[in-house]
Amino acid sequence: MPDNREQPGTIGQKGEADTIDGAANEAAGKATQKLGKKTDDDQMEAEGKFQKEQGKAQKELGEDEQKMDKNP
Repeated sequence: MPDNREQPGTIGQKGEADTIDGAANEAAGKATQKLGKKTDDDQMEAEGKFQKEQGKAQKELGEDEQKMDKNP
């Protein structure tokens, strides 16, 4: 019978990628939000805020995944 459990280290590696991607999305969203505010574009500002918050959540998820891998 095959072992379907994840191999050690795979969650942490995914967590590292989520942390990096989340930080990038957070920064891009923050820039978009500021641009929308400067240009009086409410839609762009809202989209930037959403992307920033989504990136923040993704980054936190990645950090938690890395902690889980270190402390099984």
